[in-house]
Amino acid sequence: MYIFKKTKKLSGNEKLGQKLIIKKNLMICFIGGFIMSKNKSYLVNLLCKLIEIESPTCCENNIAKIIAETMNDIGFDEICTDNNFNVVGDLKASNNGKTLLFLNHSDTSPIYPEQKPLKAELIKTDNFGKKEMIIRGLGTVAPKAGIAAMLDATRRLSERRHDWKGCVKVAVVTKGLNANHDGPREVSHLIKDIDFAITDEPSNNNVVIATRGIIRIKVTIYGESTHYAIPKIKSNVFYKLGKFLENLKDIPIIQDNDFGLTGFNPINLDLKETSPLLPKWINLIIDRRVLPDESTEEIIDQIDSIKKKMGEDKIKIEIIRKMYPFKAKDVNQEKKIFKNVISTTTGKEPKEIAIHCGTNAGFLTTELNVRSLVIGPGNLENIGLNENVKVESLKNASDIYYGFALKYLC
Repeated sequence: MYIFKKTKKLSGNEKLGQKLIIKKNLMICFIGGFIMSKNKSYLVNLLCKLIEIESPTCCENNIAKIIAETMNDIGFDEICTDNNFNVVGDLKASNNGKTLLFLNHSDTSPIYPEQKPLKAELIKTDNFGKKEMIIRGLGTVAPKAGIAAMLDATRRLSERRHDWKGCVKVAVVTKGLNANHDGPREVSHLIKDIDFAITDEPSNNNVVIATRGIIRIKVTIYGESTHYAIPKIKSNVFYKLGKFLENLKDIPIIQDNDFGLTGFNPINLDLKETSPLLPKWINLIIDRRVLPDESTEEIIDQIDSIKKKMGEDKIKIEIIRKMYPFKAKDVNQEKKIFKNVISTTTGKEPKEIAIHCGTNAGFLTTELNVRSLVIGPGNLENIGLNENVKVESLKNASDIYYGFALKYLC
């Protein structure tokens, strides 16, 4: 809205100048509004709606409700929301055929202390002279752009049920950031009989054929709970911790061609101290990213070797989280379809890439024996305080999911 105030009488040139400024401002508003309305499609509106629903890990109830309602509006034939707020929906074609799974997670990081209240922003940016629209907000890239694109693709498939066969199943699971496959494990009975799965992770719509896994190891080191005034170096739990960390540091870091540096990373400590006594134990939490060709047993053996080297029987080693690495197998036909659809959609030659983050595709391939590929809009480096996704990348993802389903389920 414009508010015009009464001012001093203007000369002819001043009047002309003010008219030109007003016309320019009105034109800017018109163009901005046109761009906004043009891009505020069903897909963009859905993503903005998802962004503005807070869904930190273990608090996914509100977003589960919206996802289930969206599936119902689209026309899914069956929708299941369990007590853990995992949502699984089935969209069935007119004729029987294969079953294709779209898999994603619904949780995001909590709101950062310095972040404004959740808000989705549609912004025009200048990227090296090219004007682009982006959508910004917490959870935009991971995972809400992928959820929106998958639901939009199924909306379009729902309108063309005579053009494909079989079933498209969409599973949006919880606790993805816990890195323990909790969500897909809770709905494994609903997603085990699948011919092929598409798992979303930010890949700039390239085909991901490998990701690292994750293990979190808790090492409990025990000492003697003596009085502060009595120094005992051998039984002091802090000296034992120091010795353990020195040995951990000596385990070589791996330089991998696809994933870069991989090694043990201490990330947290937990202890209970009752003054004036030293703590009897300390829990050391270690993060280790697992390469596709590594085994968990090999990694634990390295930690166990430190225990033996120190001559300490009272060191307990425990895996507290485990996310399988992912390596695509027996998917040549699906890769061919994907590459054709991606090149048609984007006009660019798609890449086969490996990405650093974990993925639930590892659970599908390892525990359920479901073949999968990973692909999604956005980039990992755009996650954080200024998290954003290009509208073009979002729309391309929907087109790719939709195009793949039509060809795969023909």
